[in-house]
Amino acid sequence: MLSKKSKTNFFINGAMFFLMSFMTSSGLLMKFVLIPGSQRQEKFGRNVDLFLLGMDRHDWGTIHLVVGCVLIGLLAVHIALHWREVTGIFSKLVSSHGLRALIGWIFALGCALLLILPFILEPTLVERGPGAGTGAGWGQMQRAR
Repeated sequence: MLSKKSKTNFFINGAMFFLMSFMTSSGLLMKFVLIPGSQRQEKFGRNVDLFLLGMDRHDWGTIHLVVGCVLIGLLAVHIALHWREVTGIFSKLVSSHGLRALIGWIFALGCALLLILPFILEPTLVERGPGAGTGAGWGQMQRAR
């Protein structure tokens, strides 16, 4: 008979794999199928909107973000369920308690910083002339400086 922990791990791992597959699929969908406006003009020769299942690339981007947040939550639960294994392996890899603490704090602060950076960064504004189109890429932004 399987333990409750084994069943829980099985379902969490399955859900994480499904969500990672969805994230990959939706990212590829936005990159190659629901292409940005500048590429649509080049591909179709006119300004068109692209929809899949009634949603445009921005709607799919929102779903991509929400699925990513759910995935991070499930990953946190997964790590919590395996915490003893994580700390056991980590203590064997890094024997010094002080160094383990330092690495742990650096890792935790790095992860926290990655989660808050989107809320504190400011985008670069680039003025466009008439007919410049949409979706200035890195090269266009560099030339505008």
